[in-house]
Amino acid sequence: MLRGRRQAAATPRRRAEQRARARLGRRRTARLEALESRALAAVVGFEAEVFPKRLNPGPGRAGILITGVARVDGGGPPQLNFQLVDEYREHQTDGRGPVGPVAVRTTPVAGHPGLFQFRFRVRVPAQVRGGDRDGRQFTLTVAARQGKSAAGQSFPILIANPTGFRPRSPLSPSAQAALLRARRAMA
Repeated sequence: MLRGRRQAAATPRRRAEQRARARLGRRRTARLEALESRALAAVVGFEAEVFPKRLNPGPGRAGILITGVARVDGGGPPQLNFQLVDEYREHQTDGRGPVGPVAVRTTPVAGHPGLFQFRFRVRVPAQVRGGDRDGRQFTLTVAARQGKSAAGQSFPILIANPTGFRPRSPLSPSAQAALLRARRAMA
């Protein structure tokens, strides 16, 4: 009988509230969790130096030393690449070609996380064509890549002409002769 009274006393509003409480009890409460920390791998600094930048011509090949550092933010060591472009288009490479296989490795710098140093040699032909008055020029590009970011530098390397380069004067021959006479008179 008591049971009947309870059911009879329940109004439609009270039944709706009871159903809503029952549903709330079954629902899962939302929990907030921290997002995973993810460092994006990126090259944030790059510096390189080439020595020597000017070479005298000679038989065989001349060695060029490339050194530098790359700083990355997150991830492991950067991938290092180089490309050598010849003015004559005879001796070009992307690190695997006629220069020969060169292992370009990066070494972590102790006490500086994310800083990697590199050092490698490239050998280029030291011959200059007879008619090339300004010498033979190579362009060496060195770049570090980490993920989708990259940084690099390009360096001109000159094999000088043994006869020397004398740029043509913008003066006419008669003006050059007059200038020479004036210099001699002043001396």
